[in-house]
Amino acid sequence: MRIHFELSFNPLRELTKEAEVYLITSAEKGAARKLPMKQDADDHRWSCEMELPDSRSFSLKYHYIYFIDERIQIPEENRHRIFKWKPGMSGAFYLSDYWNNPSEPQNALLKSPFTKAFLHEKQGEKLESQSFILTSFTHSFSVLMPVLEHGKSLCLLGNNAALKHWDTKHPVMMKRDGIKWSAKVDFAKAEKGIIEYKYGIYDNVAERFLAYEQGENRQFLSKKGKEPSCTLITDNFCRFSTSPWRGGGVSVPVFSLRSEEDVGIGEFSDIKLLVDWAQKTGLKVLQLLPVNDTAATKTWRDSYPYAAISAFALNPVYINLKKTGAFSPKPLFEKKYNKTKERLNLLPEADYESVLKFKWEYLKALYKICKKDFIKNRKFNSFFRQNKSWLLPYAVFCCLRDKYGTTDYSQFGEFSIFNDEQVNDFASEKHSWFDQIAIHYFVQFYLHLQLEEAVKYAHKKGIAIKGDIPIGIYRYSVDAWMNPSQFFLNMQAGAPPDGFAVKGQNWRFPTYNWEVMTSDGFSWWRNRLQHLSLYFDAIRFDHILGFFRIWQIPSDEVEGIMGHFYPSKPFSFSEFKEKSISFDESRFCDPLITPALLDEYFDHDALEVKKVFLKETEDGYYKLKDEFKTQRQIESFFKRGEDMGNALPGYWKQGLFDLASNVLFFPANKEKTLFHPRFGMMETVSFLKLPEEQQRKLRRLHDDYFYHRHEKLWQEEAFKKLPSLKENTDMLVCGEDLGMMPQSVPETMRLLGLLSLEVQRMPKQWGQEFLDMAGIPYLSVITTGTHDMSTLRSWWEEDRARSQRFYNEVMHHHGTAPYFCEPWVVKEIILQHLQSGAMLAILPVQDLLGLSGTVRRENPQDERINIPANPEHYWRYRMHISLEELLLNQDLNETIRTMIYSSGRNK
Repeated sequence: MRIHFELSFNPLRELTKEAEVYLITSAEKGAARKLPMKQDADDHRWSCEMELPDSRSFSLKYHYIYFIDERIQIPEENRHRIFKWKPGMSGAFYLSDYWNNPSEPQNALLKSPFTKAFLHEKQGEKLESQSFILTSFTHSFSVLMPVLEHGKSLCLLGNNAALKHWDTKHPVMMKRDGIKWSAKVDFAKAEKGIIEYKYGIYDNVAERFLAYEQGENRQFLSKKGKEPSCTLITDNFCRFSTSPWRGGGVSVPVFSLRSEEDVGIGEFSDIKLLVDWAQKTGLKVLQLLPVNDTAATKTWRDSYPYAAISAFALNPVYINLKKTGAFSPKPLFEKKYNKTKERLNLLPEADYESVLKFKWEYLKALYKICKKDFIKNRKFNSFFRQNKSWLLPYAVFCCLRDKYGTTDYSQFGEFSIFNDEQVNDFASEKHSWFDQIAIHYFVQFYLHLQLEEAVKYAHKKGIAIKGDIPIGIYRYSVDAWMNPSQFFLNMQAGAPPDGFAVKGQNWRFPTYNWEVMTSDGFSWWRNRLQHLSLYFDAIRFDHILGFFRIWQIPSDEVEGIMGHFYPSKPFSFSEFKEKSISFDESRFCDPLITPALLDEYFDHDALEVKKVFLKETEDGYYKLKDEFKTQRQIESFFKRGEDMGNALPGYWKQGLFDLASNVLFFPANKEKTLFHPRFGMMETVSFLKLPEEQQRKLRRLHDDYFYHRHEKLWQEEAFKKLPSLKENTDMLVCGEDLGMMPQSVPETMRLLGLLSLEVQRMPKQWGQEFLDMAGIPYLSVITTGTHDMSTLRSWWEEDRARSQRFYNEVMHHHGTAPYFCEPWVVKEIILQHLQSGAMLAILPVQDLLGLSGTVRRENPQDERINIPANPEHYWRYRMHISLEELLLNQDLNETIRTMIYSSGRNK
């Protein structure tokens, strides 16, 4: 049997002048094959063929992939092509396909939020391909139509007898198979040549044709040969001018939820009440912050949800004790539980440390009661088998953390270097430490059940759940312990300086070794995404810029300003020479410390600082002593002083940090032949001491490095990673792309069909103060603010002049703006978001509560979740009203529901 593959595809010319397209096939029990496709003369048709035995039934899965080079590959979206045949089928098959462009907006309707929640009942049975018998027809047509009103069907019409000569009274009716519609037609008597056709909508109840799809007639070339043949035409989406699907949602961290049943903090079981509220108000999406285990210190510092000790384990703080194991009804047990619950729930904010301590006390007691039955539990054993690859090492890690009092695995003795066999032996049921390990199986199992129950409940109610995937991992995490080669453990992720953080940001996460991750097909990332898809329908990629480039800081430095881009193209000596820059390594790379600078930084303490930290050079300048050459050494010295009760003035430390950062370049390699410019070097004393001509040359070089030099490199990096990650999940992928981004970021996200994040008060276009709501792309999430920002009401009060401009220019009101963000102001602003063209309008719960003057919190400052400029911030915001009370507030709920429906976000 011979199969001819034909693909209609116009290469992405904006990426490359050359194009290579391959057919990737995989048969049952067979390895995947990659066949090059030949480009036809018209430049948009690609073809290849393959011969297959016709002696037995077979199933061939296939898809197309666009190669820029061996490392940059863009697969078509939603690879669900499958061809089946039976013994006795002979002749030729022509599979005529159209490239499914990842940027096609309708592809979003094939993702989990729609298939599992929004459109679940409308899509019919799961898509299955059919076998083809040549004697019954010569051509098969199929097309995707994810959304079609009840009582309506697709039909097919064209310019020959088999296609009814465009007779709308007698169209060829199509059959629905999930999201796919198909029809089989016999063209045996048709003449060879161009066949034109279109899809249409037919009203089954009224039995009449309603409308053709838009656009020009579709075409294909009818072939006639000596041997029997069949042509399978697979179109992408129907072209109807229906208004695009738009929905609304609410964003709230799990820890911020409040119910009458939780204990001091939001719990997974509270999500079900949030689902009920979403359904009552017409909201479709619940957006959460990361929910992974962060217990590195077992203090309030673990409230930071982006520093997980495991990319897979859930956070025990979110467990509902009464739904865990055999929760004891014994009077003393119950009395203490209720007393602690009442005390913690009276607090306006979450007491993270107390809640975690209390829950672990009970979890240990619960495990002791039911551990024998639990280990034999059939459901648990199934859960353990499916998750053993991460669950067992995680449980051992937690046991060792508690044993050694730290997550710094270098202090784990014989376990400091991960060894799979050794770890499995340690986790044996016969080992004396087994209970200290198995308790973490117990906790993770019940966390899984509780979150899974909430997710299923949400889907049943037509609600989707959106998660959040941090860009980094905690330095001393299970993942770093198990896979050290996949990370640069001597580097820290962060952000360069900006208006909010003049010294930059240092998140202290190790950066990814993308070369190693690429070599195994991104297995860690694929496993991570597959695991998250158990609970989430959509996912927010935190700091998506990190997939293009990351700002990384050597581990011996503290401030973000000491970092550089990775990957990057540092400058070489030859480039300096080409630009007529006489490169003096000592002058450019060592801190320039002058007596005047010391007096400026340390005033009357300058003499003492010199004595302790510096040594004088021959030219009358100073340099840092060897034991204080890095910011980390300086930080450690001051920390030791604090621990010993000999604390030095805090401004000394900052002054020394400033001295260490008073450089122009950082060496980029050990040989010191390549160099990164320091961000903002023009503001350093070292720079200002240079001759004016040299300043001009270095300024041009600095601006080239930070704003122009890497655009193509970073886009290529993103195309190496993001397509592979996106194709391995059915979750709807959204990116956090706020702030000033390289030009390649929005373009790459558009080409790959990734949803952007849009915030009205944080536009991405230079020179804009407020976002142009009319220009928001459909594939985007619009919001009034994120967890890193002040709430809408708080923002309104921060800058009176800015609020006045917003009131006049954006809200189009005359006169003086209200001093406070009154409910009617909140309503107008939220309506602007709901009426935008963005696919999703997801609003912080604080802003939705701000619609009611009687419900909202009195002081909006109390609603802030995070302050990014403060690395010591305590993440503890809780709703001041319970979900049960919220469900009963008819006025607020009706207000939100009316706004959702009036804006067309109620489908």
